[in-house]
Amino acid sequence: MSEMNSEDKTQLNFGNVIFYSILFMILGYTIDETFRWTNPLNGFASGVIHALIIMSSGWVITSLPWIILIFVIYKKSEWVKFRTAWSLAPSICIFIIFIGNLCLTFPTPNRRFEIFAKSQLPTNITNLEYEFSGGGIADYGDTYYFCTTPKEVNRIINEMNLTVEEYFDNKSSEFDYLVLPNCPAISSWKGAIKYSYSKGTWFYYLITNKSKTQVYIYMGSI
Repeated sequence: MSEMNSEDKTQLNFGNVIFYSILFMILGYTIDETFRWTNPLNGFASGVIHALIIMSSGWVITSLPWIILIFVIYKKSEWVKFRTAWSLAPSICIFIIFIGNLCLTFPTPNRRFEIFAKSQLPTNITNLEYEFSGGGIADYGDTYYFCTTPKEVNRIINEMNLTVEEYFDNKSSEFDYLVLPNCPAISSWKGAIKYSYSKGTWFYYLITNKSKTQVYIYMGSI
């Protein structure tokens, strides 16, 4: 009996298992979101909020019944050893999946552009700037600015199925949100051209100067 009590002290009680189980799930999702936003603080805040909303419901479905089952089995069988490890197994696995997926699909500009635009950034790209946001149930909003050649701009337009908008006023403040720090204002481009496309909840903008050497691309979902 004394040996059993000694072993029991090395195991977390039910309340602590619940706490750490939820913590592992929240941490996995939050870390993933933090690194998928260009602004890590915004990504962290989004990750915490969405983890509490999304992961909490997932935890109730996956981890909670498992934890209860493990504790019932261990109590009836009078086992102690490895109880904490078995109880936390689902949450730890989900944490590892999130971190592993982040490592395998880390959001580089080329990879993220390929996923959302179904196209490739130009190989001759210069002055690339970008901003990523969104994930989970948060609206996606990716902005790119870069310089390239007209041939590459036309290729991207075709691959993204974009069509020109005839009545585009680049002097309007409507698209000021696209302008990234240290990048030119769209209103400064004479003869700027806007191309767009939408499908389902996704919409795509490409705004370029008249010579098609400078480009803003925005991809978002609502």
